[in-house]
Amino acid sequence: MNHAPKLTSERLESIEKAMGEGGSSVTDVSWNEYSSTFDSYVVEGSQGAAFVKFGMSYTDSNTGHRRGLGNELGFYEAFAPPVSSLPCLVASGLTSDGEEFLILEYVEGYRLEHDTRSDRLERAIVGLVELHDALAAEKAPPIASNLFQRPYFEAWAERVGTTARTWAHDNTWIPRVAPPVSRALARAAEQSDAVVHGELFANNVIIQAGGHPRFVDWDAWGRGPRVLDLAALTLGWPDAPTEWCLATYRGACANPAAIGSATDLHAARLFYGLLALRHRQGQVVDSGEPWLQDLRLSWSALEAQGLP
Repeated sequence: MNHAPKLTSERLESIEKAMGEGGSSVTDVSWNEYSSTFDSYVVEGSQGAAFVKFGMSYTDSNTGHRRGLGNELGFYEAFAPPVSSLPCLVASGLTSDGEEFLILEYVEGYRLEHDTRSDRLERAIVGLVELHDALAAEKAPPIASNLFQRPYFEAWAERVGTTARTWAHDNTWIPRVAPPVSRALARAAEQSDAVVHGELFANNVIIQAGGHPRFVDWDAWGRGPRVLDLAALTLGWPDAPTEWCLATYRGACANPAAIGSATDLHAARLFYGLLALRHRQGQVVDSGEPWLQDLRLSWSALEAQGLP
């Protein structure tokens, strides 16, 4: 785990001012160890706890889309007040030295992690259906209209092919995987224009008392196929085959066709798996890791369908 980020005077001043405007004085600030993208803290105030994230917005050099805290702020502003499975936005602003920050409702509970209890994953999938349906009922702003659509996946396939040689893995198969994955997801994106999290891995799901899931960290959200979120959530989970994941989602969904096909899910799992390999370039990856086994199964399934 990375060392705790420094709580600068500018950051503390911004927290105290924002909390004070809400009528709460700050009594304690501690580092939150779960966020790997932003410097984040848990703030104890006289009126309860809050979650604070510091960072900057940026433009994805590959897609031209805004990412980071600015994109996450856009999400909470677009869907305020949020549905019950989302945290509430408390405040946002800039520190005196120009750093962006968000203050969010602190969600009590534990992070969902891969284990052998499929009932926890089942609750998370059902909660995901409810979230997708609730967001679909709202009107998303234009900022989300062009993410995870056909142009994104077509460009992604080219990027994978040109960067595969830099990965410290047996990657001769990667250029063969990227084109069919891209085509499958491009088709899925045209068939399902939904609001999706974009990086809904298990550690972005907090399970509260009674098993109610809350979904956090929306800096990568956009419009795209629902199957992206299901793939990220279930990748590498023991005893969670594709058929079971799809059946669980469809069983809770008013429109079972909204999630797409098994082919779409296999493609989305490969999409996230290849991204994970890219982010871990130069590292030794254990070939027995469950998510790598999922990738091999997903690629075999796509090949069996005659995809080039």
